[in-house]
Amino acid sequence: MYRYLVSVVCGILISMGSFSQDTGIGRVLDQISQNNRQLKAYQSYIESQNLDNKSGNNLQAPQVSAFYLVFGEHESDDYYEY
Repeated sequence: MYRYLVSVVCGILISMGSFSQDTGIGRVLDQISQNNRQLKAYQSYIESQNLDNKSGNNLQAPQVSAFYLVFGEHESDDYYEY
């Protein structure tokens, strides 16, 4: 009974320790990324490149032109101009 109780308590402590380390490391990495000047500069560079790509990829308005040459008055249905 004593071994069972000790193993349960150890299992709970180990699982709590592993969960607390995950959130602690995540918080530390978030703080590092927020305070690092090089990462901020690189992030602003990437944002400027994305804006440049969006503004540079604008296509001109499509233009369509057509003309019809009439060679004469053809009233029959078997005449086609290519």
